Amino acid sequence: MQKKDWNQPKYIYIPLIIGENKNITTLVKKNDYVLKGMKIAKEKEGAIYIFSPISGKVIGIKEKYTWNHQKIKCVQVENDYQERKVTYSNENKSYENLILETGLLDLTQDFFTKSIYGKTFIIDVEMNTIFFNQRWIKREFPEILETIDDLMESYQIKTCYIIIPKNNKQIRKQFETYIGTYPNIFILTKFSFMTQKKEEKIRAYIQKKEKRKYILNHQIMIKSMETMIQLHKILKYHDKPTEKYVEIKNRTKKVVIPFKIGTLLSDIFSLSDIDQLNNQKISRKDILVTSDLNNIKISTKRRYLVLK
Repeated sequence: MQKKDWNQPKYIYIPLIIGENKNITTLVKKNDYVLKGMKIAKEKEGAIYIFSPISGKVIGIKEKYTWNHQKIKCVQVENDYQERKVTYSNENKSYENLILETGLLDLTQDFFTKSIYGKTFIIDVEMNTIFFNQRWIKREFPEILETIDDLMESYQIKTCYIIIPKNNKQIRKQFETYIGTYPNIFILTKFSFMTQKKEEKIRAYIQKKEKRKYILNHQIMIKSMETMIQLHKILKYHDKPTEKYVEIKNRTKKVVIPFKIGTLLSDIFSLSDIDQLNNQKISRKDILVTSDLNNIKISTKRRYLVLK
């Protein structure tokens, strides 16, 4: 595989699972041609869909393993490398429906449907180091802020806190450069990575800062920055969530790359960019990239992967 095809594996295995729900209806059959962003499956009882990350021909249903050892059915699609996309004009969907069918936000929750005093939106940036890259902040963050502001206005959300790790003054300064024009969006740096009971501590901090007597569960919503990026792509470009940012690292080096959901680790580790991290044979390469895979740590000494 050449470097220019770093995110174009020959086959994609689209996992037929939404969260923990495996009760999925497949909408395509063998030899069907699918477009990138096309609905290929949905919940049997629900409105959330699964989308194809590539265009190509459906080969059939195969079973593959996820990073947490689940064996699940997948729709195997052969890549035609054309990236032909479903166009929004053919869908005729409303703002709310575009979000609901992806499952990124449950707009039926009280947080969105009811007029509640003191709604607070929390965005956790600590998912992946890509969001602390100054180039990314300059290029992407201003538009992400627009999406956040639109959501706040549409659903009467009082305040938004964007959480970044403490003791990172340079990155905080970069974020604050763009946040100044949004009076109800704030940067919060009180919490470190992997803090236990993080949500409870965030709630207590905001309660004290805003001098509230209490904060009820339906007054607060916590999402990752990656979710906000996906929402931005949906609302501005009508791109469905078909990629996953994954941090790959060993003892001396790390990279963060958006891989297509359904990519096998064997394809990831055949890419030239990743070869710098791994020049030995590693086991467990028949694992899928799924929407809940965040990190791949390579132990080259013992030749294994730590996935989480």
